[in-house]
Amino acid sequence: NCIIALGGGTPCFGNNMDWLLQHGFTVYLKMNESTLLQRLSNAQKKRPLLETLSAAEMRHFIGKQLMQRTPFYERAHLIYPGINVKAADLWQQIEVGMSTCPWKDTDRCHTRKPPQKMGQTIR
Repeated sequence: NCIIALGGGTPCFGNNMDWLLQHGFTVYLKMNESTLLQRLSNAQKKRPLLETLSAAEMRHFIGKQLMQRTPFYERAHLIYPGINVKAADLWQQIEVGMSTCPWKDTDRCHTRKPPQKMGQTIR
C-alpha cells in the first residue's frame, strides 16, 4: 500500500500499463506541452535525453513524446489536470476512484491518509 511516481515512459513499455491497471490505481496528471517544456527546461541538465537539446529541439522532442505516450497515459483510472494541483482535491478524487475500482474488495485497494499536507499545492 504505497504511492509510486513513475518516469514518463514507464507505462509505455511492454505490458507495463496493463500491469499497473491490474495491480494498482493509476493517476495521470495531465499537462500541456508548454508547461512540460517549462518544467523540463528547468531540469534539463539532470535529464540525459534532454541535456544536449536546443530549446526548439526540446519542444519538438516533448511534443513527439507526448503524442506517442498519451494513448498509454489516458488509460489511467483517473486523469487529473496537472497544473496547480491541490493535494486535498486530488486525494479526494483518488478516494472516489478507488471506491469504485474493480478490485475494491481485495487488499490492493485501501485508502490511506494523503501523502502530503491537506491543501498543499503540487506545482
